[in-house]
Amino acid sequence: MSGTVLILGATGRFGRHAAEAFWNAGWRVRVFDRAEGDLVNAAMGADVIVNAWNSAHDRWEDDLPHLTQRVIDAAQASGATVLIPSHLNPARHRLERVRIGMEDTYRRSGVRTIILRSGDFIDTEPTGTRFDRVAAAKLHQGVVIRPDRADAAHHWAYLPDLARAAVALAERREFLERFEDVSFTGYALTFDKLTELLSSASGRTLRQRAFPGWAVLPMLPVWNTGRHLFGGRSPRSMPRRIDGSRFDALVPGFRQTPPLIAIAAAIRHQIDPDNAVARGTLDLAAQ
Repeated sequence: MSGTVLILGATGRFGRHAAEAFWNAGWRVRVFDRAEGDLVNAAMGADVIVNAWNSAHDRWEDDLPHLTQRVIDAAQASGATVLIPSHLNPARHRLERVRIGMEDTYRRSGVRTIILRSGDFIDTEPTGTRFDRVAAAKLHQGVVIRPDRADAAHHWAYLPDLARAAVALAERREFLERFEDVSFTGYALTFDKLTELLSSASGRTLRQRAFPGWAVLPMLPVWNTGRHLFGGRSPRSMPRRIDGSRFDALVPGFRQTPPLIAIAAAIRHQIDPDNAVARGTLDLAAQ
């Protein structure tokens, strides 16, 4: 079941991939610039609104309630289902509490809402994710940065897959709960396994280096990038377990991109084009 989707934040990480995934699935795709136009009017005729809007983290507490109400007003007027990408993070930091408050507002509004949770993003280009800024930041030095134990599993979501998951849920929207909170498992990889995959994708043997978490927390009040990456918590507290059983029940047989191909695409910009192993891996990714 396809239809018309309105993408908010179509130039951002998730929004960009969502627009492509819905288009590829045969949907009519509209994009909205929040600086221009009337959102309620733009939402008329839309079956789904993908809310991938974001704000600078230091403006979340001011911006998020206002943006949330705009989307709810548009959904109530148009009858559209709202789909929101989210992470599964502890509620110990104020930014996460702001996000939880936003989700509660949707729940109370009665608007049909899908919260799609995932681990940290793996993108097809460098966009400042934890994968880019932490794990793969020192590949040019032959190093993988691990913020936790080598045998600690961490969840990652390849954005093209997460966007396809969003489409699959949107196409089943009539069969979902009015407020559906569903988690996408993605890849659960230990840092040993991630290092192995990065080594295969880059065509070189990489070594691990522990992230100096002890040095991060004191810097967060004045380090904007760190606040964005870690949300005020130690890298070691990043979520490790995601229960994807609800998604698997709703979308049985969903096929993810093999992790080696996803990681090869993510580090494409760092790979030597003359490296035969990397070139072969990327050829697979293009098929």
